[in-house]
Order: sequence, then structure tokens, then C-alpha cells
Amino acid sequence: MSFELNYKLDDAFKFGCGRFRQEYGLLSHCADEISRVGRHPLIVCTDVSAKIALPLLDKTLSDAEIPFKSLIHNGYCSPSVAERMVRQGMLHGYDVIIGVGGGVILDFSKLLAEFTKLPLITIPTSSATCAAYTPLSVCYDEDGKSLGSPKYKWEIAAALLDMDILSAQPPRLLASGALDAMSKKIEIEQRMVGMDPDDLAPGFASCHVLADFIYDELDRKLETACDDIRNHRHTKTIEDVVYYSIVNAGLISGLANGRNQSAIAHKFYLYVRTFFTKEGASFLHGELVAIGLVAQLHYNGDAAGSEAFAKRLRALNLPASLNELGIPATQKAFDDCFEFINTSSAMADAPADGADKLRKAIKTIILL
Repeated sequence: MSFELNYKLDDAFKFGCGRFRQEYGLLSHCADEISRVGRHPLIVCTDVSAKIALPLLDKTLSDAEIPFKSLIHNGYCSPSVAERMVRQGMLHGYDVIIGVGGGVILDFSKLLAEFTKLPLITIPTSSATCAAYTPLSVCYDEDGKSLGSPKYKWEIAAALLDMDILSAQPPRLLASGALDAMSKKIEIEQRMVGMDPDDLAPGFASCHVLADFIYDELDRKLETACDDIRNHRHTKTIEDVVYYSIVNAGLISGLANGRNQSAIAHKFYLYVRTFFTKEGASFLHGELVAIGLVAQLHYNGDAAGSEAFAKRLRALNLPASLNELGIPATQKAFDDCFEFINTSSAMADAPADGADKLRKAIKTIILL
């Protein structure tokens, strides 16, 4: 059994998952979806997601006479931990993995599926990332330091979204996923500077159109959806925001084949995870990307939009600067951030004044 992970981009396009369902009460009648893939599932979850979803899955699978076991993992999405579990035989005898929870546990479930070559079903308990849909994992070492994102040859077998669960998620999680999805348009706009539209690959051209569409939709609906969740309402607005955040964000990545659809905002996320691993551990992926978007908008030449976006984050009770993460904004922090992003792939095709623009952009989120 090979435990090597592929961190390089694959030439084959992969658009997410084989099957997708989004319904209220889905976990009460999802046994048919699970039995399409396997009859001996291992459910991988956290303590929190187990309390949310396991009682429903237990009844559903028991009624269908599908035996299962659960594996609790509360740590990071760490390849070394996943490899150790497989070597210890903890996945022996199962024919399908069901990942249940947020982005970290879903990404960890993908690692287990990759190492065992088992099919994977995802059941997200939040829409904070598109992890339920995308065939890659955001990986960390056992202490939480970023290791990069391995890409998988196989798509997810099915993603099952129960809207009873997702309509009850905290507004913070809904906002995080929506902001992460919105970042696609702003980051792609940086990548497209100087490109001739007629020279664009059809997949990348398509993902730009889709990114523009979901940005406008989420821009209109995010605050309303958060308010609906806060007030325990089941609305189409919530359903739309969940769909765009998980499915469309994942499709954009697939259409772009993982290329040119992230830039400064996502590099800021990696900067925090690399330089302030412990300090940033309690913040969500989308929250950190959203701070990066404040700088991204400024870099793209929209200073007014950058300022307005920072105000919007604060109105959503989300951080809008490194300082608001509780991390001191020192000159060293600024210099490290500039060096980290300026030497990254985000600036590979930067114009002559790119470095100067980047310094000014970072000043909007590291308030010296």
C-alpha cells in the first residue's frame, strides 16, 4: 500500500463528486445512496459532528441492515496520522468511508480514502468550505502547520447535504464558506490582468463567468441568510448560499483544473497558518481568506471596495485585519507577510509595480 501523496496538478479535469443531493431530512433516508457505494461503511467524524449526525445515521443504516462503525478524530488533517491509522488496521474490513463534519474532518476522510483506495461519501455539517465537493485535502502536520494540498485521482463518490443540519449551523460558518467562495472572482481578476480573452482555456474562461455569478449572488444574499439562520428560519436563501459555497466553489476549482483561481487572499491564509500556527488555529479558512480579500481588492485597484469590504466583515462580527486575530502587527509580521506572498505563485506574473502595490495592499490588513 502506497502512502505517497500527489501535490502536483493533474492534467485530468475533475469536477467534484459523482452524485450530489441537498434536501431537508436527507439523513433519514440516505441508506440507498450509501448502499450504492458500499455495505460496510466506516463513519469518520469528530466528537461534535458525531452528536449532530450519528443518531440520524444510526437509525437510517440500522433500518437498512447496513452495519457500520465510527472513528472519532478531533485533530488536524495530518497525513502522518492518517497513515498511522491505516497501518494499525483501523480501516480493515470496510468498503466505503463516510466523512461527517466540517472542512478539516472531510479533508482527513479524503486522506484515509486515498491511502486505502476506498470510495468516499461526504456529509458536511457546515458550509464553511467546499471540502465536501473537491477532490483535494488541505493538510497540516500534527502541530497544525500547513503542508500544502494533495490532489486526488478520484472524485468523491457522493456529497449528501441535509439542510436540517446546515440550516442550524452557526452564522459564522455560513459566512466563512460564502466569503471563501466570493474570493474566487476577486482572485481570478488578478490572474486575468494582461490576458487576451481569446487565449483563455475554455475551462478557465468558464470558471471566470461562474465566479462572477456566484459573487453577485452571495453578495446579495449573505447577510439575509445569516439573519435567517440566526432566527431559525428554513429559507431558500440559506439553501442558495449553501449550494453556491459548496458546489459552485468546487466547480470553479474543477473548471480551472486547480490553476489560476487563487491569489493574494489565499496566500494570506497560508501565511497565517505558517507563521502564526497556534494563534490562528481558532479561525476558519474562509475567515482568513476574507481578511486577505481586503488586501486583494486594494491590490486590484479598488481601494474603496477594500475599505467597504473590511467594514462588511466587521458588521458580520468577523476579523478584518491581522490585529483583529489577536496577533500583534509588528514590522516583522509585515515584512514576513510581504516576502511570503511576493515570492509565491500569486505574484508569478505580477507587473513591474507589483511589489509596490503589494506592500500598500498588505498595509490595509497589517495595521502598523
